[in-house]
Amino acid sequence: MLLDSTHRKWFWATAAVAVGGVVLHAVLTRNTPGGPTGGSTVGLWYGVAGSALMIYAGLLAALRKVPSWWWIGSRQTWMRGHIWLGLLSGVLILCHSGYRWGGPLEIALWVILIAIFLTGIYGLMLQQVLPRLMTRRVPSEASYEQLPHLCEVLRGRADELVEAIDLWPAGAADEKGKSEVRRFHDETLRPYLERPMRESPLATTVRSEAAFGQVRARMGLPAVKDHLAEADRLFDDFRACLDASPEKAALSPKAEAAFKKVRDALIALPEVEGLAAAAKKTFADVPPLPGSAAAAGLILDLRKLCQDRWVTELEGVSGERRSYAEQERMFRWLHGWLLLHIPLSLALLVLGTLHAILSIYY
Repeated sequence: MLLDSTHRKWFWATAAVAVGGVVLHAVLTRNTPGGPTGGSTVGLWYGVAGSALMIYAGLLAALRKVPSWWWIGSRQTWMRGHIWLGLLSGVLILCHSGYRWGGPLEIALWVILIAIFLTGIYGLMLQQVLPRLMTRRVPSEASYEQLPHLCEVLRGRADELVEAIDLWPAGAADEKGKSEVRRFHDETLRPYLERPMRESPLATTVRSEAAFGQVRARMGLPAVKDHLAEADRLFDDFRACLDASPEKAALSPKAEAAFKKVRDALIALPEVEGLAAAAKKTFADVPPLPGSAAAAGLILDLRKLCQDRWVTELEGVSGERRSYAEQERMFRWLHGWLLLHIPLSLALLVLGTLHAILSIYY
């Protein structure tokens, strides 16, 4: 919860009651022999009031179980009360104790209460900083519950892209490229998508760019920024080759249509399911070009351009997983303090009840 202007009234009301409570306690106990104690009438009433406020603060967790009970107040109101009345309870309990530590049980209660306040304040501070930081640093923010599913989708996407990149023309150099992308996927990319470790080459943007740059170099892929513009240039060169070919009349209609289909696949294929199957069918539709080695070479260039586009897509997948990993870390920071705050609150409830029973019994 953000500490915005809606908390101003709560702050001043809490401060006024806290100061008034301390002053009233001092007035009511000024003539008490031996000083104020928790067992006096005044001390007991302060203890009851402080305990009631603690119970109210603790009921915030139970409020989530009954969202339809609108008549008990909004969750925002209860959250503000949890913060400010919880702090006020500490002041009232301090007055109840007569400003003494007490025996072993009371000391344990004080230690737990202080720990609850510290963890609560720490969590409140995190909530003022981390959500804004997450908005700036995580462009593809998703709910924490969706992250496992989204990461599974990314892994499937990477697998499909690698299958498509595997569709190289025959040749020893091309087989080397296939083994390179598969090795990178199996040894580096897939493990990172499953569990993003800080020591991975893909853990930072700079290291990831260097890793994918090495992959492109080993695969012999072109260094292209605008894949569509490069495909258009290759298409123009391809048509020029056909114009100069003796088989122009027989080849041009089918060859141009097939080349354009591959060119369109450069943009469309990363957005459809069955990427590998679609790529295989698209490349198979390109007819043989006898007597036109230059045109055949341009088709090969276009295939490599498609493969580079898919490597770029793989790089985008790793970047998205890196973004989710950052979000996971921030979520753990944002909610991890509750792993201490909630058990401590339960321990306070149990020991506080024991303290009340023993006080009444003795």
